[in-house]
Amino acid sequence: MTKNFYNAIKTQIETFIPEMYVRLYRSQFEEIEDGESYSFGFPCCFIEFISEENIKQLGNDIQLFDPLIVRVYIGSLEYDSSDGFMDQNTSIMDLKERVYLALQKFEPSKASLFIRVDEKMHSEHKQISVFTQDYKTTLIDSTAYENRGDKETTPTTNLDLTVTFE
Repeated sequence: MTKNFYNAIKTQIETFIPEMYVRLYRSQFEEIEDGESYSFGFPCCFIEFISEENIKQLGNDIQLFDPLIVRVYIGSLEYDSSDGFMDQNTSIMDLKERVYLALQKFEPSKASLFIRVDEKMHSEHKQISVFTQDYKTTLIDSTAYENRGDKETTPTTNLDLTVTFE
């Protein structure tokens, strides 16, 4: 993955949901519940990249991640939803729909359209409501691209072809 790719996703989410705290994923929900992490703002969204296959070599030092899963962890902390029930957080439902609207069919530079392929609700967190959404895409990484120009080179073989017409 590239920093530009990550920043494009981050900007897309922040544009659609300005109040959203967006960062790279590194198990923040588990760390905050264990008291091992800094506090962060809610609502929040953390981005993780999962490459399901080996990276494909396209030549000229260009690589292809196909498929690539972009997993977003959507978190909400709500003590009282003001609907008379202290034990449910319904605002997470609206929040996950807004993330879906921001990312579905999003097409950053050098990537294909994002298509949501999975969504899960997590119930193992004590106070934080969390959903994950997986978006499938492909990404071309040309970070190491080497422009070889129009140089002519001598072949490395001693192959001599002779053609005879009769």
